[in-house]
Amino acid sequence: MASHFPDHAFLHADQVGILKNRSMAVSGKPDQVLTEEVLFSTYGIHIRVIEVLDGINRKICVPVLKENETRGENP
Repeated sequence: MASHFPDHAFLHADQVGILKNRSMAVSGKPDQVLTEEVLFSTYGIHIRVIEVLDGINRKICVPVLKENETRGENP
């Protein structure tokens, strides 16, 4: 399976790989690879990996803005 949506990997994959600059940057189990640090290093976007319990019991990735970032709005 190939996906650009990390949540899919948490749901369906036993092993994942992240490509960067046309080569494998990191691979392994989703919990080890899909971390906030690796996702920021790869995509340059601050992402929170959140564990959702309450009967759902899975992890999701949520992009977040830091104080000095904008939403792409023109000044």
